Amino acid sequence: MPRQRSAQPRYRRRVVLELTPDESAVLDAQADRHGTIRGAVLAGLRELEADRTEKLEAQLEALNEQLATAKREADAERERASAELIAQREGSAAGRQAAKAAETKSKDLRADVRELKAKLAQTTAARRASDQARLVAEALRVRHAYCAACDKLVPEAEWAEEAYGQGFATYHQKHPFQPKRGGFLGDAPSVLFWRPRPAGGAR
Repeated sequence: MPRQRSAQPRYRRRVVLELTPDESAVLDAQADRHGTIRGAVLAGLRELEADRTEKLEAQLEALNEQLATAKREADAERERASAELIAQREGSAAGRQAAKAAETKSKDLRADVRELKAKLAQTTAARRASDQARLVAEALRVRHAYCAACDKLVPEAEWAEEAYGQGFATYHQKHPFQPKRGGFLGDAPSVLFWRPRPAGGAR
């Protein structure tokens, strides 16, 4: 008995990327973190989909402003403390503590800035890889399909789509929708190819 072909072919896409040494190092580091290169790329795509770049940039800008303010406060506090030392020949304990607290705050903010810069660099690298993958996928996109009724390749502009069974059928709109063999077209159905219905039932 002949093997019947499934109406839901397994979907697989292979994407080839060319990376610089720096980008390759970022990808390897993320692959170690996520278990596989595929896992790292998918994590990057999900990160892009969440669009955290703008949020990180806004946080970085806010932290830079806080860092500048903290530096000005620390400089001003040191100047006040120095003036008090000269005038009174003894240090102001309160001034020294305030200067130390301001310096500690400045160090903490600098550490936060470094961490955000690292996250932003990872997000930017993932976004670049995603953009390159999208361009590769666009270059490989099918723009013609064989129509058995016409016995020739037909362009994408002449395609139409119809829900059928557990998925969708793309057919040559020049002909009536003909999912099965038979009918007025005989052994030449109008269906060009099939695709499964996405999860959740959305098109």
